Amino acid sequence: MSPAIKFIVEMGPVLVFFVTYFVGKRFYGEHQGLIYATGVFVVVTLIALATSYFIERKVPMVTLVTAILVTGLGALTIYLDDETFIKRKPTYVSGFLGAVLLGGLAMGKPLVKLLMQGAIQMRDEGWRKLTLRWGIFLLALAGMNEVVWRNYSTDTWLSYKTFGILPLTILFLVLQGPLITKYAIEPEEDASRP
Repeated sequence: MSPAIKFIVEMGPVLVFFVTYFVGKRFYGEHQGLIYATGVFVVVTLIALATSYFIERKVPMVTLVTAILVTGLGALTIYLDDETFIKRKPTYVSGFLGAVLLGGLAMGKPLVKLLMQGAIQMRDEGWRKLTLRWGIFLLALAGMNEVVWRNYSTDTWLSYKTFGILPLTILFLVLQGPLITKYAIEPEEDASRP
């Protein structure tokens, strides 16, 4: 999948959710606007999941987990008319992924290596450190989401979800450059490994 298509598949549903909420809020009020946007978010997320499968003939685990949570929590939000379910979705996704990474690391399996090994090559110590950092970062994102949705307006939470999480993640990735460089395996070093 090209980077542009991948970005649209991953970020498209969030951006549609953001725009739909503000349009719905104008016509139906804040609460009903969020409920309406949640329904659209679920549909667009399922379309993105199908698009990912159609293009690659597989669905990445993170995309699948996100789609399951969006669908389940979105359905609860709409059915129970309770916006807290959809507001907790980033907490659950980030918390779950962070816990899986740290749990895998505790069992001696740096799971980030499985996800990124095709993109970069590092020594095992680098993979362990990167997995630890990702796990802690994802748990921090989960904690930040809890603080924002519980203490600020829906507008602020949605702006954070749409325009805060992605820049924080990009900044985190950039800050991992020195670690990746330090533990990178040179092509000749990689070729000499059994």
